[in-house]
Amino acid sequence: MVGSPDPGLSNTLPPQITLLALGVFQFGLLLSLQTPMRRALENLKLWTATVLINSMIMTIYLWHITVMVILIALLYLAGGIGLGIEPGSTDWWWSRPVWIAVLLLLLLPVALLISPLERRSRGTGSSIPSSFRQVVGAMMFCLGVALLSLFGFGGGPLPGLDIASFVLVLAGAGVSGVLPGIR
Repeated sequence: MVGSPDPGLSNTLPPQITLLALGVFQFGLLLSLQTPMRRALENLKLWTATVLINSMIMTIYLWHITVMVILIALLYLAGGIGLGIEPGSTDWWWSRPVWIAVLLLLLLPVALLISPLERRSRGTGSSIPSSFRQVVGAMMFCLGVALLSLFGFGGGPLPGLDIASFVLVLAGAGVSGVLPGIR
C-alpha cells in the first residue's frame, strides 16, 4: 500500500500470478463488451449522459474518497450508525447497494459544484509558461509525490522529509504554471 510505514503490509508484494490472471481476465471482459457498448452508445440519451459524466470524471475520482471519509466521520459521530456490521458478512453485502447509493447522492452535488474548475481555461491575456519551466515543475512535482510514496508520512530517513515533499509538490505545481496566479 502506498505510504504505509509497515514494510510487511502490502497488497501487491510479493506479486503473484493471480494478479496477472485477474488483469488478463478484466482486459478480456472489456474487449468482449466493446461491441455491445458501442451499439448502446448510439442511443443519444445514453451518449449524452456518458459525455456529462466524463466531463467531470477527474472531480469524481479526486473527491469520492473525501465524501466517503466525511460520511464515515458523520456516522461515527452519530453513534456509529451502520458501522458495526461485520465486513464480509451477509448483512454487510446487503448494505453495499444502500451504501453506494448514499455515496452517489452525496458525491453528486460536490461533483456538480467543483467540476466547472476542470473545464476552466486560461484567460486570453495569460501566457503559457516556457517548456523549461513546465519540465522543471513537473520534475519537482513528481519527486515530491515519489518521496511521499516511498517514505509515507513521518517514515522518512530525515525529519521533516514529508513536509519537504509537500513543498516540492506545491512548488512544482507553481513553477509549471498549474497553480492560478503564478506565472
